[in-house]
Amino acid sequence: TSTRREFPNAILILLFLIGIGALIPLSEMLHPERYRGFDISQALAEREQTLTDVGLTPHTISAFLQTNDANALVGRVLYPRFYNINEGEVFFYPYVEMGFPRTAFLLIGPQGEQKVILPGNLPANISHASDAIVLGCSGELYFDAIAVIPLNEQNVIYTRTPPSELTCPLRQPVCNDNRVCR
Repeated sequence: TSTRREFPNAILILLFLIGIGALIPLSEMLHPERYRGFDISQALAEREQTLTDVGLTPHTISAFLQTNDANALVGRVLYPRFYNINEGEVFFYPYVEMGFPRTAFLLIGPQGEQKVILPGNLPANISHASDAIVLGCSGELYFDAIAVIPLNEQNVIYTRTPPSELTCPLRQPVCNDNRVCR
């Protein structure tokens, strides 16, 4: 008799747990995907003059994106950090120690998580949790950027220094003892 009383309680508890578990996928449907319908080429066209000012014309960008491993990504910048030559963290790409100065960050977007490195002597003032377009080359360990274009700022583009030919893989900077990189 006690088993008969516990059986309906067990079913109610089980239904309650299933109901709670069903809320997880439901919560994802309440908020649309952040970058659904985002047109990278239109965003680049809106910034054409600023891109041209830094040497990235629509023609050079189009030609670059036709090369193997070249890509234009959109997403949210997370944990941007600047490192000087031979500085970095121990194990975590893109924050590992490297022989050139760079800004490193994670980019989360429709393509998943990308580890991004933008070589340069000065820190790129990219805000944490800001949206950006990143042009560059997909590599085995990280995405090697030629340009980072913050979407919340109209006339700002961060480019790699020293510049590299616009073919993948990009040439890595080589720095001498005087901290001059070529």
